[in-house]
Amino acid sequence: MNSAREVVHHLMYILFLLLFSACNADGILEDLSLDKSEDGFCPTSRLENGLCPDESRFANITSIEFTSADNSYGLGSVVELKITFNEIIEVTGTPYVQLETGVTDRYADYESGSSSKSLIFKYTVSLGDLNPDLDYNSTAALSLNGGTIKNLYGNASILTLPSVGTLAGAHAISVGTSSSSITNVSFTTVDGSYKENDNIDLTLTFSNIVDVVTTGGTPQVELISDGSGKFAQYFSGTGTDEITFRYQVQAGDTSSDLDYGSVNSLILNSGTIKDTSGVNVILTLPGVGTLAGAHAIVLDTTAPALPAVDFVTSNGTYGVGSQIDFKVSYNEGITVTGAPSVQFETGGTDRHAVFVIGDEATT
Repeated sequence: MNSAREVVHHLMYILFLLLFSACNADGILEDLSLDKSEDGFCPTSRLENGLCPDESRFANITSIEFTSADNSYGLGSVVELKITFNEIIEVTGTPYVQLETGVTDRYADYESGSSSKSLIFKYTVSLGDLNPDLDYNSTAALSLNGGTIKNLYGNASILTLPSVGTLAGAHAISVGTSSSSITNVSFTTVDGSYKENDNIDLTLTFSNIVDVVTTGGTPQVELISDGSGKFAQYFSGTGTDEITFRYQVQAGDTSSDLDYGSVNSLILNSGTIKDTSGVNVILTLPGVGTLAGAHAIVLDTTAPALPAVDFVTSNGTYGVGSQIDFKVSYNEGITVTGAPSVQFETGGTDRHAVFVIGDEATT
């Protein structure tokens, strides 16, 4: 009898312990589910895949990849990469990934992704950077930089990256900037006034030899005429430190002193201009006004007007063999070629006054 009573007491005690352990921090009873491991019972709200979580675990990296398209990236371009963990993580501060970018290694700084499994990092190409197949330089290249990367249980994540070569093997991201820059720009066409279909040539001089490739497109320099952009197309020069662009004057063009409108007016247009190392050159032009200050190229496609015709010979009556001179006046200087004439009404047979003088004048 006592034995039976002791059994009941033991059962009641076990039940009390179970009910007590099932309460959460607020004293509210939670559902219990049997853990498939050896941990016993666990509140349903804490189960992960049917198991009680190991709150002492650490998040680790499962993959790294570029999210930027395979391409060649020059000065100022942004390259983005993504690191994925095996569980949700929280980030504070600005962790970074050290990349192999030549003489000076650069950093891809943390951009976004906290409270998810994937973090985004961004790297901006700087002057002197060079790597034909961008990658990080160590499996320890991910640095906290004074910040934190932890899982939801507050445990610091394992930061070991996949083996070096993972990015280079899966992607084709090339970065490069050159010390080659434009040192001078000048018109090789002589100063003067130019009309429709005339050619205007300008030359860019670089600090080093450059190679121009037009397979994908033709580089251009945008000039300002009649208040809008007109393009001088790449014309000649590769394997040298000087390249020439040519602009053909179009109907309606007008400029009192031709120039470009921005230091960024040199446009690759899907072509390339690279130094002998295969690195994109710096495309910045000298300050606006360089051409206008050194040259006097005028574009004038408006036909000269003829506002006045007048006799030079005095009024009177003239007989056979007498010479009568007259002049025509234009609103701007003109150039005369050939032997133009003016037909006069002289009775039964009309006569012609032939051109005598006035080349490059208004009269």
